[in-house]
Amino acid sequence: MSYQFLEKDQENFENLGSAMSLVGLTYLVLGAVNIALAIAAVVKGGAKASIGQFAYGAFFLAMGMMTKNAGNAFAKIKTEKDGDIAYLMKAVEEQQKFYGIQKTLILLLIAAVVLSAIFLYFG
Repeated sequence: MSYQFLEKDQENFENLGSAMSLVGLTYLVLGAVNIALAIAAVVKGGAKASIGQFAYGAFFLAMGMMTKNAGNAFAKIKTEKDGDIAYLMKAVEEQQKFYGIQKTLILLLIAAVVLSAIFLYFG
């Protein structure tokens, strides 16, 4: 026998999952648009400028997939009869990936800011 959350809790998970799925879909669209713009820039001869645009698009595609997957797993807690804990753990795993990448990027950004400050100060 598997654990089932209370109806009120299931509704909260469903609402969270729905919101996350919409945010994930938005990230996916932003990622695809940025990659399309990067490809268009390469075609027009602006390969250097398109590298950042492509990276930005790839980042949003990855974040979109993880957010949408987590949202779908949260929503399944309400819509599926069995497996609440398995769906919850799937959602937590996706969020762990999402925030792990965010944490790494923030640490890299902090390092870049510190290095920039050192180079500016010591010239």
